[in-house]
Amino acid sequence: GTAGAAGGGPRVSAARRAALSGDAPARPAALSGAPVAVIGASGRSGAALCRALAARGVPLIPVVRDEARWTALGLPAAPG
Repeated sequence: GTAGAAGGGPRVSAARRAALSGDAPARPAALSGAPVAVIGASGRSGAALCRALAARGVPLIPVVRDEARWTALGLPAAPG
């Protein structure tokens, strides 16, 4: 295993410690209003990601090969 910190516990980065304590920002800076391009948005994983982003109100640009397949998903964003 990995060696623990001086206190005997596991090593935890400052960012992870902030996230665990609730001191981290509610949204990452990268999602602060700029649209997120999702490559493969009409596939299984891409569509799931698009649904999750849309549910959180994050603007997105779906990048797809087949617009008909994207349209069939019924998600609100227009392919880019």
